[in-house]
Amino acid sequence: MGNKLTYPEVDLTGKVAIVTGGNTGIGYETAKGLARLGAHTFIACRSKERAEAVSQLIIVVHTKIIKPLSMI
Repeated sequence: MGNKLTYPEVDLTGKVAIVTGGNTGIGYETAKGLARLGAHTFIACRSKERAEAVSQLIIVVHTKIIKPLSMI
């Protein structure tokens, strides 16, 4: 325990990622990692408000564009 998660050093610029359940847990960490690697990342959540809140948090932390995806 206590090991820090490492990501492969790949460039995902120009790639698109859609992460379901991206507002918490594994989905949130996945969205952050994909954004950090340069992917244009969409977060699909059941709650638009939660998706927008977490996308703003990730933008502030990682300065990457992350867009909430409305699931209607």
